[in-house]
Amino acid sequence: MEVVMTNLLHRIGCHLDLILVSVTLGTLLIMLVRFTISLSFGSISDWFLSATIPLAVMNLAVL
Repeated sequence: MEVVMTNLLHRIGCHLDLILVSVTLGTLLIMLVRFTISLSFGSISDWFLSATIPLAVMNLAVL
C-alpha cells in the first residue's frame, strides 16, 4: 500500500516530505488494521498461523 501511495504522489509532482508523510501514514494504517484483526483471535499463535499464507503470497513479488 505504501508503494502505491508513494507512486501516486510522486507522479503528480509532490515533494519528498509529502511522500515520507504518506508512507508513514500508510504504515500506521496497516498497523492499526492488523492490530484490530488480531483482537478477534484467541491467541497470538492462532493469528500467526492464519497470517502465514497471506505473508507468503505478498513475499512472492519480492522473491
